[in-house]
Amino acid sequence: MTELARARVHGDIGLAVQSVVDAIGILVAAHGTGGFADGHPLQRIWRDANFALTHAMAQPAVNHEIYGKALLGVRPNITAML
Repeated sequence: MTELARARVHGDIGLAVQSVVDAIGILVAAHGTGGFADGHPLQRIWRDANFALTHAMAQPAVNHEIYGKALLGVRPNITAML
């Protein structure tokens, strides 16, 4: 993959993960506090999605920075491991 294509994938991942977390947040808000009960599956889904958002590959702000810098031709100062 070219650097620009790889950077775009990062940007797309950030957007996708943020969209999923936002959508689950809407479901939780519509469901009410019962969705946070220990045995309720929505609580686990909400927790897992929000926890996944903390992963380095899923950070929307970082991924958008990588893609934006690539579009502008600026060398990123973020680890190449991402």
